[in-house]
Amino acid sequence: MAIPSPTFYRLSQAADWRTGRVSMVSTGDALRLVARRDGPLALSAADGSLGGLVLPSGFAIDAKGQLVLLDARQAPLIKRYDTSKRRFVPLLLFAPDSASSLLARPTSIAIAADNLYVADPSAHRVHVFALASFTLRYAWGPCIDAAVHPDAPARDEWIPADVTAADGVAYVLDQRKGRVYRHVPGLDALELVLDEPLSRGRWTRIAVDRAGCLYLLAENPGADPVLEIFEKGRRVGSVADASDVRDRFAPVALRLDWAGRFCLPRSLARRCDRRPPSVSPPPEVPLQLCTGGDDAESLIFDRWGEPAKVEPYEPAGPQVYVAAGSWISEPLDGKRPRCQWDRIELEGVELPVGSRMCVSTYSDDRCLTDVGAVPVNAWMQAYTTVGKRKAPADRHVAVPPPHESLVQSREGRYLWLKIELSGDGFETPAIHAIKASYPRRSYLADLPAAYSFDEESRWFLERFLSVFQTEWDAIEGRIEEEPRYLDPAAVPTGPFLEYLAQWLGVNLEGDWDWEQKRQLLAAIPKIAGRRGTADGLRGLLQAYIYNIAGIAPSDQGDLPMVIEAFRERERLLVGVDGSSRLGQSGLLWGPSAVGRMQLGVYSRADEVRLISTGDPQRDLFHEHAHRFRVVVPSAWVPTAQAERMLRRAVDAEKPAHTTYDLCLVEPRFRVGIQSTVGVDTVLGSYFRTSLACRHDCDVPPSRPPHGLLGYDIVLATRPQPQGGLALQPPLRVGIDTRLS
Repeated sequence: MAIPSPTFYRLSQAADWRTGRVSMVSTGDALRLVARRDGPLALSAADGSLGGLVLPSGFAIDAKGQLVLLDARQAPLIKRYDTSKRRFVPLLLFAPDSASSLLARPTSIAIAADNLYVADPSAHRVHVFALASFTLRYAWGPCIDAAVHPDAPARDEWIPADVTAADGVAYVLDQRKGRVYRHVPGLDALELVLDEPLSRGRWTRIAVDRAGCLYLLAENPGADPVLEIFEKGRRVGSVADASDVRDRFAPVALRLDWAGRFCLPRSLARRCDRRPPSVSPPPEVPLQLCTGGDDAESLIFDRWGEPAKVEPYEPAGPQVYVAAGSWISEPLDGKRPRCQWDRIELEGVELPVGSRMCVSTYSDDRCLTDVGAVPVNAWMQAYTTVGKRKAPADRHVAVPPPHESLVQSREGRYLWLKIELSGDGFETPAIHAIKASYPRRSYLADLPAAYSFDEESRWFLERFLSVFQTEWDAIEGRIEEEPRYLDPAAVPTGPFLEYLAQWLGVNLEGDWDWEQKRQLLAAIPKIAGRRGTADGLRGLLQAYIYNIAGIAPSDQGDLPMVIEAFRERERLLVGVDGSSRLGQSGLLWGPSAVGRMQLGVYSRADEVRLISTGDPQRDLFHEHAHRFRVVVPSAWVPTAQAERMLRRAVDAEKPAHTTYDLCLVEPRFRVGIQSTVGVDTVLGSYFRTSLACRHDCDVPPSRPPHGLLGYDIVLATRPQPQGGLALQPPLRVGIDTRLS
């Protein structure tokens, strides 16, 4: 019988883990130990973060990056971090009806658009305040239909146990009736999106992932809490460990430690350009998060917003993960009896110090229904390793090779894999993918039959030859895969990608990750034949902007714009030719463009320049020779580092004899400054700004001034019917008065 061509099974989250039996191991984006029930990553964690999937209960971040928290002690308060005072300050809430604005015992808050939602289950109310003025907009409850039927009986009271927000929409959980309501800012009414009468009284928390699916925490007596998942009103599953769905949620900005403290991220403590961090803090905060800097201690607070301290030798806190667990796969079918399975490859392995991983296999021609009945000594240990101390991980280091092992089990159509993990409780080993190859094509088949006559000798010789076969197969595989090293989309990350960039003459940014570098390389073949031209430079800048701002080249339109200066020098020479008329030759040209001092021609104080070279009669041509402008919207270049990247790209790609100006344009129109229609003119709406913000953050040097009176800020009131300006009481700054 001919041996079929080698193939494999791939087990991962994307391809399905094919789990047969699991104990204390999570099967989410990777195989890892589950969180302890009493630890900070458990669904029932004390901070209410659902194991770190969302912000702890009582915390919210608005669109401006301002952290708001709920101080639910004796006198409930809403506090917001003040960047100038470097502490949390109480907010003064206003309501026309003082009785409806009283907070009894609120439990959670959320921010959607410009609304602040406060869930107060003890008072059967949800309060909605305007973020701009903190005035009460809505007070839903105690009857859910109070807005329509104010006299509804008390038995219709709801229990708004939790509130959350996602994509500018708020969601309210009614624990008593097992319902979820949605509120779109700008509308007055709530919309019922989920009604599960069988879940009355079971759900205590609600969360929404990036795809818009609802996650309800169900707590049943005598059982572990689970997250029930609903998509478009239909139940699609449940999970008992947060790690199984962590990749579906955006990173959280902060996490409470075992003592109820948190470290405010530095990106949220800036006076301007605040934004949540892109990586979630580890469970052992704040010691590991707030390190370095003179203001490290000033960024540590307790959950009520009061300053807190971290002692140098504090205990590590409770353990995060269980100590050990195991996972067994479903039977993998080799499609033929007495199939000799080849090898196991473990990809994306994480082995912290003190952790251990053991891989075992079992094969049989029978498809056993209960693999748990297999004797322990029937499992063949294929691979065992422990975590060793190593240098800190670098995100720019190439992906390490997979952990590989030969299948030690004898022939059998079906194969079972068993992974045993163990750790110290504070970190966990992880495996992101498993590849099981079959059948084994042994060099023994090329030897005379005498070498396979004795079964024990055949088995030993087959395993012995596999050592050499593995090396030769790897060499043959690399030869067959040689074309991938010349393809930007397929070249492996690491040195090979760097070599390809050198061959193509591309300078890669050291701060970019491998995916960003690959995006840049993928754009080079499209512009290789146009390098040194304005069109080629524009294509390179579009690739840079894609990595900097996340805007695809297809969405950038005609920007960035590269304007060669010789196209701008066809100007009207004032006074040279009496027949010259405005509107015939283009823009005006005058001696002030160069500023050369000439008595009787141009000698304006504080503007004149002493220029001793060149010919004044040809200044028009010299000023615009070998120059060009690069026009980019300033919103696409958010930081000074991003501008330096763009300048490095232009310097590396432009002809050596040319000079250029980088123009970052704002959404405005200013005559004489930014007024070339189709080039640097952007028509936009009025924008709001804060006069107290000094913009001392990381701003690109070429960005025009922003938020300056007399430049781009105009103080005005709404037009009056009589056409005059009238200031009438009440005028309360921050409440009902706005500068625009």
